[in-house]
Amino acid sequence: MTSSASVWCFASDAEREWWGESWAVRMTESSFAAHAIESGVANLADLKRMAAGWREWVQDLNGYPFP
Repeated sequence: MTSSASVWCFASDAEREWWGESWAVRMTESSFAAHAIESGVANLADLKRMAAGWREWVQDLNGYPFP
């Protein structure tokens, strides 16, 4: 068995925009969203708030490295 790890860092404006917007869209327009709703762990209002949080993080110049 071999263990490994990796780290992603989305700190630049372009990186934050790409990562944050991709997750914002996933929150409401993907199979992730459908599964969250169908399984009862979130409703559409919850997912819209999460999408807004990702977009807020994108705009935060200090948004390093997590929302």
